[in-house]
Amino acid sequence: MISHTVFDTTVNTIGKSASLKHNGCKKGTTRKASTFALSVVFFLFLALLLPADVFDFARLGGQECSKPDLITGFIHLPKKRIVWKQEGFSAGSTNSAGFLDYEHQLPKAPGVCRIAMLGDSMTEALQVPQESRFSNLLEHRLNAASPGRFEVFNFGISAAGTGQEYLTYLRYVEQYKPDITILFFDSGDEDKNLRKPAMGQWYPHAVFRLGKGQLGVSFRDFDSWLHSAQAMPITLFEDFRRDSRFWGTLIQIFNGIKTNTGFVTLCTYLERCKVLEPLEDSLVKLFPLNRFGPPDFHVPAAEVSAIRREFCSRFGLRFLDAPDCPLEKFNPKSYEFASEPEYHAAIITPQIAETMRQRYRERWQVLIGILTRFSAECDRTGSKFIVIGFPTQLFKDGFAYNFQQIAALADRQNFHATNLTQAFDAAVALRKIESRYVSHLTPSGHKVMADLLYNYLEQEHFLEQ
Repeated sequence: MISHTVFDTTVNTIGKSASLKHNGCKKGTTRKASTFALSVVFFLFLALLLPADVFDFARLGGQECSKPDLITGFIHLPKKRIVWKQEGFSAGSTNSAGFLDYEHQLPKAPGVCRIAMLGDSMTEALQVPQESRFSNLLEHRLNAASPGRFEVFNFGISAAGTGQEYLTYLRYVEQYKPDITILFFDSGDEDKNLRKPAMGQWYPHAVFRLGKGQLGVSFRDFDSWLHSAQAMPITLFEDFRRDSRFWGTLIQIFNGIKTNTGFVTLCTYLERCKVLEPLEDSLVKLFPLNRFGPPDFHVPAAEVSAIRREFCSRFGLRFLDAPDCPLEKFNPKSYEFASEPEYHAAIITPQIAETMRQRYRERWQVLIGILTRFSAECDRTGSKFIVIGFPTQLFKDGFAYNFQQIAALADRQNFHATNLTQAFDAAVALRKIESRYVSHLTPSGHKVMADLLYNYLEQEHFLEQ
């Protein structure tokens, strides 16, 4: 149960965050149409005439990295060279399994201890070079005294929630037989497990529900989005998205166009004239997912459903999607930031507050269900399960209170949990460093995180075999 004080603080902060986001978007769309049009023409000229080496030198077209996944919702494009320029800089590649890490052999060598890390963009760490990420720093420090004894895997995926991370573990991580599995939990991660997140805006994803004591999963919203025009820049032409810097540059241009005032005005006009929706429907029919999308989806919808049903059955999940139920047409407005009307109410009445509390309690119950199953699966395969409270920036008091409940669950379910936020803040203050860009860690922040993880693993004797 969430305390009223923590809940009320969360509600007020959500309102402030929504206002800041709105003001930021408004400011970002005030560029003059003429200047923007010249930028588009200039970049198109470069994209059409310049060779790939020049793209690399100019750092253009390298930020395309996500692809849809049949089970987990999203993963990285495999063997994709990424040049990341938001909050820091990195230039590197994903491995053949589709993760932001170097190559790992599937068979585990005798005497090697494997540590798997799962989390969102904080773990993924696109903002810094691979050698500066805390996963790599930790591996280097662990192997300093015993070279080759430890392998640390980075399975972080941007915007992933706890449920998506659990599915990632089942589908991709478990086969590597990790001895230690670390799940990084940040403020708002529980939000991403349900249909309408209140604290951010993400693409639709697998939705989890808890009913009759069993955890269930649905892909209906995710599939509706996949078959919509809004998903086309991510779902179609996988080879181009992975290999072509020209294509990546076009996508960057398109992402800029989407926020341009003139483009938004045009789309609004076309929507009022009832032209935009038929145009989007025509594009969907012209480029169907089962022909131009990822290879996993090049099968009939019934086969996709059967694959997911078998997967859920194998791991004790309840598959919630009826195979003969037609998909609803995707409505992007239902996924806008805090789209429920109560989040924009001028006055929070007792009825509105109770509705929000109920939604918050539901998210928390689903989270507990996911962590319980996650722990049981790690126990079954002989992997020590650890939940780390990632040094959060927002809702620190509420996060600490909530994490106490995770720690209590850990005691009951015989796994491990610790919140590193306070220790991280103390280390940053002592070293007098800039630990973050805006919302992600700097190389200095990653160094602090690696040191804290090493000390925790050593103090709790997890490194002894």
